[in-house]
Amino acid sequence: MMMRHYLLASLLATTIIYAHGHSDKEAINEKHLPWYIIAKGAMITGSRLSESEDVLDGRRGYGYGMDLGYHLSREFALEADFTYAVNDVDVEGEVKRDSYRYYFYVIDAVYTYEYSEDLGLFAKVGYEYEEEKVKSLAKTNYGAGLVWGIGLEYHLAGSYKTVIEYEHSTLEGPHGEYLFFGIMYGFELWRRSKFN
Repeated sequence: MMMRHYLLASLLATTIIYAHGHSDKEAINEKHLPWYIIAKGAMITGSRLSESEDVLDGRRGYGYGMDLGYHLSREFALEADFTYAVNDVDVEGEVKRDSYRYYFYVIDAVYTYEYSEDLGLFAKVGYEYEEEKVKSLAKTNYGAGLVWGIGLEYHLAGSYKTVIEYEHSTLEGPHGEYLFFGIMYGFELWRRSKFN
């Protein structure tokens, strides 16, 4: 019991000394819960791809996804991302159209540069695992590769931000590039405050 009181008193004294040492013109009070979540809509641009004797011409498609992130610091975070998307693909060798469904699972590292109090610019790089399902063939293709992206986040109010993002994958497929628009909820955003 005595040891607990001693530790609490030491912690309180250290906090007071630290606050006093940082109470000049502009001190930073950083407090956060490191988790955040992003609900997002997705658009895939589609791309043209030669596969065996066929030429696959992927059309634009749409989907949705969710990212779960953890802040390591103000600038750096780790994310686990899931995206589902679907598009139509013209198979030119057989003159037919097919429907492709994609499931993307990504683990990535994110760096965010705070351009202003409300605007952040970010870049990310990670590892992606993909499932690609072809409707007419009842067939699933699997692949893994690297993914990188850039984007921006804008503070709306409270713990909410809007996020716009572009991603590119080293995995070739009729899905093409990825574009995302989402809403981020930070369980408690990093906050700055001035002491007088």
